[in-house]
Amino acid sequence: MDVSAAPVTKPIWQSKTFWVAAVTTFAPFFPPVAVFIAANPWVVTSGLGTVFFALRLVSHGKVTIS
Repeated sequence: MDVSAAPVTKPIWQSKTFWVAAVTTFAPFFPPVAVFIAANPWVVTSGLGTVFFALRLVSHGKVTIS
């Protein structure tokens, strides 16, 4: 096995996806955000889908499922 061919990884806190996921995890704990999510679930889910789609487009490297 050639160890030199291993991909270089960055720390998790430097990941755009990590920060979007962290914000969406903790945002509903704030009452105004919780009220907005309850009143507009389709807006929130469509928005999150769009954000993650855009992040995938601007991210570098290929996606593999093993």
